[in-house]
Amino acid sequence: MKKILVPTDFSPNADKAFEYALQIARKVAGEILLLHVCTLPLPEYAEQPEGMKDYNRQRVSELSARLNGYKDLVDGREWVSIRTMLVDGDTVDVIVEKAIQHDADMIVMGTRGAGFLKGILFGTNTAAVMAASKVPVMVVPDAYEGAVPSRMLLAVDRDESTVLLNPLFRLRELFGAELKTLVFSETGEPADELMEHAMTINRVTEHWSRTFGIAGLRSEHLLGDDFCDTVNAHLEANDVNMLAMVTHRNRGLQSAFGRSLTQKMSFYTKVPLLSLHA
Repeated sequence: MKKILVPTDFSPNADKAFEYALQIARKVAGEILLLHVCTLPLPEYAEQPEGMKDYNRQRVSELSARLNGYKDLVDGREWVSIRTMLVDGDTVDVIVEKAIQHDADMIVMGTRGAGFLKGILFGTNTAAVMAASKVPVMVVPDAYEGAVPSRMLLAVDRDESTVLLNPLFRLRELFGAELKTLVFSETGEPADELMEHAMTINRVTEHWSRTFGIAGLRSEHLLGDDFCDTVNAHLEANDVNMLAMVTHRNRGLQSAFGRSLTQKMSFYTKVPLLSLHA
């Protein structure tokens, strides 16, 4: 977690994500790559009407000054460095591209969360980045007031590779957090499917406990009518302050842990959500 990409539009949502990323970076004396994606009326190389080039240059200067203002929050006070980037282009494409180009360990983004625009699950930049990025994406709801993770919950439906889960277990180690795994079943599922889910969660928990050297890694099988409502209730009841989910390619819309549900959870979660892209 030495290098964290934080896209910002200078909103309170983005500032909440920046503060969360800063807490992680402090733990590892890391670097924050603070990115703002703008859309200029015309790129610098294009033929431009009179006055447009000056307008573009002034806008770039103003945006650069706002980005550089974030450096004042940490410079000289702690072992965290901030590099700023101002890029013209499509927001989602630029975020995904820069994360790979700069070998970022994680992307941290803000979101409205907690039921915002209930039922509208697609189209936001955060959800689109979660779907496209192979780099882990941490989504931080703007209403979240907690600190760095002390209790984590990993939602799975299969035996995920240890390489995929390394970022999660690294975070757990950094903050000395408790970690519990869970599998979700809908109420009324056939008995054989319920049994398979129970066997899955027991098998993967034992596997990861041995692989990562975690004694007493706990697991739980949750039943409910709706994944988001059931998991959020569990998070609140157990004072969990970070959720992790795996996003798979080419999974159906009805899949319990398909891409769409991970995106949907980003609208409903009340705690930071780590999306791990398989």
